[in-house]
Amino acid sequence: MNNLFNRQFNMLSAVIGFSQRYSGLFPANGLAASLFAVVAMALPELHETLGVQSSSMASNRAGSSSKAEARAELLHCLDVISVTARSIARVDSSVGDKFKMPRDVSDQALIGHALGFVDNATQLKDEFLSHDMDPEFIDELKTAINRFKDAVQGHVNAKKIQTSATGNLATTLQKVLDAIYRLDGIVPNTLRKNGVSLSEWDNVRKVPRARVASRSTTDAGNTQIPAVPLPAAVPPSSSAGPPATPAQP
Repeated sequence: MNNLFNRQFNMLSAVIGFSQRYSGLFPANGLAASLFAVVAMALPELHETLGVQSSSMASNRAGSSSKAEARAELLHCLDVISVTARSIARVDSSVGDKFKMPRDVSDQALIGHALGFVDNATQLKDEFLSHDMDPEFIDELKTAINRFKDAVQGHVNAKKIQTSATGNLATTLQKVLDAIYRLDGIVPNTLRKNGVSLSEWDNVRKVPRARVASRSTTDAGNTQIPAVPLPAAVPPSSSAGPPATPAQP
């Protein structure tokens, strides 16, 4: 899990714990209680969305590997046909231009190129068979094309899900942090009125500093979490006097 997100998530859990300890100070129909509820309801949503994102990232990585393998298989099929076509072209020079290997082309261009091989090879199938090609070589090429198509589409779908999940994380996290920022303008007033120290609120709503670690350690297995800055806490008033002993809810 991304280190910043992990620390923000721990802060949200601490805020919920604070609201539960001091629930008696915040009427259920009041603004503060409704904002605390926003935070509480968001945690399961963040958990679920993070799970979707992690799963889609794993699928994305697997899809990249599967696509690479399918691409290599397709290129191999094309290469076998192209090499044989060069031999045929010694007799019929027009054949060679029909089976040139693609170089550094996009996925869709490669698929189009391979379909061209299918059409041209079908017309010259007897010539290829006379060069001892496998009788099923055209069907094998079609299978390789379809496998590559599926791998490309699967990779695209996984990237879409990952992008959507990352956007949902950013939206939900921003909503929660906005609620906490608003609570910074309410909670200190409520605590002063009830003789409760402000220090506990100041502590729970802060995001702990990150531990210094090597880049290789911090980067390993990181989930992509959108950077959502945490609003600065509203500083307690200097006229509040010395902090009182926390009251029991």
